[in-house]
Parts: sequence; structure tokens; C-alpha cells
Amino acid sequence: MGLLGFLGGKKGGGTPKYAQKALLGMLDEAKKTAAIPFTPYEETRVAPVNSTITGGISTINSAPAAGASAINAAIDLAKQKASYSPLQITAPTMTAATMNASSIAPVQGIFGATVAPVADVSGVDRSLVGQVGADTFLDYDMGAYMNPYLQNVVGSVMDNLAFQREQQRGVDNARAVQAGAFGGSRQAVVDAQTNDMFNRTLGTTVSDLYNRGYDTASGLIMQDANRKLSADQTNQGADVSLLGMDQEAKARNQAAAQAAALAEAGYSQDAAKTNQSVLFNTGARNAEMEQAAAAANMAAANAASQGNAASGLEALKVNQAAGLTANQQGVTAAGLLGDFGADQSRIKLDAGTAAVQAGSLTQSIQQKMEDEKYLEFLRKIGHPAAQLGILQSATGQLVQTETRPTQGLFEVEAMRLKNDGMAMDNAGKFMGMLGGCWVAREVYGADNPEWLRVRAWLFSTAPAWFRDLYLRHGERFAAWIADKPVLKFLIRQLMNRVGH
Repeated sequence: MGLLGFLGGKKGGGTPKYAQKALLGMLDEAKKTAAIPFTPYEETRVAPVNSTITGGISTINSAPAAGASAINAAIDLAKQKASYSPLQITAPTMTAATMNASSIAPVQGIFGATVAPVADVSGVDRSLVGQVGADTFLDYDMGAYMNPYLQNVVGSVMDNLAFQREQQRGVDNARAVQAGAFGGSRQAVVDAQTNDMFNRTLGTTVSDLYNRGYDTASGLIMQDANRKLSADQTNQGADVSLLGMDQEAKARNQAAAQAAALAEAGYSQDAAKTNQSVLFNTGARNAEMEQAAAAANMAAANAASQGNAASGLEALKVNQAAGLTANQQGVTAAGLLGDFGADQSRIKLDAGTAAVQAGSLTQSIQQKMEDEKYLEFLRKIGHPAAQLGILQSATGQLVQTETRPTQGLFEVEAMRLKNDGMAMDNAGKFMGMLGGCWVAREVYGADNPEWLRVRAWLFSTAPAWFRDLYLRHGERFAAWIADKPVLKFLIRQLMNRVGH
């Protein structure tokens, strides 16, 4: 039944004057609501990047330089220790005493053997020690770290949002067709609002994903830089250790060669003395005794000289070992200093990361506040339409009650509730009829009069069990399907078949 039928245009029936006045008043209010101009939202929709985030990023960028001075000092110290030249050991020359016979012609003299020194231990070749250099944040290609994230995450999210927008546009177009407004200005406004909401949601989502992608890429870059620095330091330590062991082996070989040469010289000296003693046995007794005494004195002198030479050589070896130990300790100190520099950079990196996380939390809170302001704006501009819906509901209920051919709706419903023995328990459901049809309004839209037809069927010819179920759960069910356009489309197809 159209508006003219409700106002008395249909033969055999009519609407009381006060109901006609209510309907015309409702029509005037609808015209006023439709004349309200579009109000754009001019406040901020996306929270900006705050100074805490930018400060944290700056701290992360400066982290490699924080420990650079300590690392460079460690490198300089390692270079200094690598050029260390150990104490050189030179074997002393020992001269044997000369023995002359008093009464016999002297036999061939005995000369001490000359021990040639072994080759010197050369210094460490610095070119064999690996170099350690600290990378900076700018040495890495940020795009190589962010591209997989942008392709796999941002692209997928944008496609999903675009798909949801097309779904919503399909729903809006279907509503426009149902309302006979397809291609009109109202459809254009709804379509513009859908596109605007899509663009705002897309901007907010992509901005947040880009921030997360940048944080993730920065963390991966710094992890790679730390791993490279740690590997360089480990390799350098291995080079220094190997060179130290090579230096020690050379020193030990030199000492062994020196001792062997001294022993060989001693053996040759003993053989010469024995041969000389045998030759003197054919001389006179006195000459023999003098020769024996001279030989004994000569042996004592040679033994003392050899002992002194051996003691001096041992002292040189001890001093050389002490110098090598001190140099190795310096190399160890250089490694510890490099570790200290790396720790400084890591501490600053952790501080920058914490600042970015704190700034992101603040930005998220600010974004929620901006979203709440926008929702309040939507509630404000939608208030006239909501009030009009209440007026339409009340006017439709009044007309439905006045045009029923039997008892008034309120009397029939009250009698049914009383007969069921549930008048007190179901009073809330009965009062819910004044609004009613939450699902129909959600499916058709508050501005589509089709929901009034469904409500008239609900309170007239609908089965009693369905009416009870609807009044008990309809409001919660309508709220649940609000964001499910496919389900609302299927329910609308079912409601199109009732109330005709």
C-alpha cells in the first residue's frame, strides 16, 4: 500500500486525520533531512610520525660511529704489536787457552771452534693480519631488505582492501536499485563516501605497514652489519694467533740450533786435548808434569768460559720470551678494546630501537584518538537520519495499528502474552515492537520503506514462534550481520517474498 492508500486514496478504507498529519509531518522531516548538505571531515585522519620515532631512527643511524673510535684504537694497537721485533740472540765466541811445553817442542796448538749464529727471527708480516672495518647503516641497500616485505605484505593488503571496496560498492548499488535511486545523486554520494573511506583506510594501513617494514629492514641491516664485524674480528684474531705461534716456533728452533753448535764445539775441543796429551807422554817427567798442570789449567779456563757463555745465552732467551709474552698481551688488549667499541655501537642501536618502538606506541595511541574523533563526526552527521528512522518507525506503527481490521495490535499482543502466562516476563519484548524490525532495517537500510512492509507482516500474519524469536534475538542478530554484506543479501532475498 502506498502513501495515498494510507491517506485514504484506497477505496473502502482510510487513515484517520491525525495519522495523515503524522505521515505528512514525517514526509516533511524526510525532506529536511535530505536537504542537509554534505559535511566533509577536515580533521587529521592519519597520525603523523612523531619526533621520538625520527630521533630513534637517527640514533640507529649513528650507532656504527659510536664505537668507531674504540675499534680504530684497537686496530692501531694491533698494528703496533704486529710490528714488534723480538730480542735477537747471538752466540758468544769462546777462545781456548794455549798450552806450551817447557821442555819439549810444542805440539800443534788447540784452537776453540767458532760457533756460527743461526738465522735471526724476523718480525711479524703485518700484511698477513686481516683488517677490521665498521660498516655504517648507509652502506646497505634498504630497498633490498624492504622489497620482499612490500611485495608480500603491502601488495596483498592493498589487493584485499580493493576487493572489499568493490564488494561494498556492489552492496551500495544493490541498495540503490532497490530504492530506485541507481544512477542518481544519492548513489553518487554513497559511492563517494565508500571511496573516501577506502582511501582513508588504505592510507592508514599502508602507512603503518611501511613503518613496520622500515623497522624490520633496519633491524635486519644492523644484524648483518654486526655479524660481518664479528666475523672480521674473529678472523683477525685467528691471524694474530697463528703469527704468534709461528714466531714462537722460530725462536725455539733458533735456541735448539745454538745449543747443538755449542755442544759440537765442545766435543772438538775435548778431542784436541786428548791428542795433545798423548804426544806429551814421550817427554821428560818434569815436562810431563808441567804439561799436565798447564793442560789442567787450560781445561779449567775453557770450562769457565764455556759456562759463562751458556749462562749469558740462557738469559737472552729468557728476555726474548718475556718480550714475546708482553707483545701477545698487547694483542689481547687490542681485541678487548675492539669488543668494547662493538658493545658501544650495540648499546646505541638498542637505545634507538627502543625509542622507535616507544614512538610507534605513541603514534598508535594518537591514531586511535583520531579514529575516535572521526567516529564521533560520523555519529554527529548521521544523527538526523537516525532520528528520521525513529520517526518513520513510530509513524508506520501508528498507521499499522489504525488500519488493522481486527482488534488493535497492542490489545491483541497483550491478550496473547497474558494467556501464555508470560505478561511480566515478556513486557520488554512487547515494548520492543515500538521499534522492531532491526534486521529488516539493517538489510534494506533505514531510508528504504521496504522494511516497514516486513514489520507489518511480522506483527500481523507472521507465525507466532517466529515473532517471539525475532523480538528476543533480532536486535543482536542485526548488529552481528552489520559487516557481512553477503549474508545481508541472502536475507533480503527471503524478505522480498513476505508481506505482499
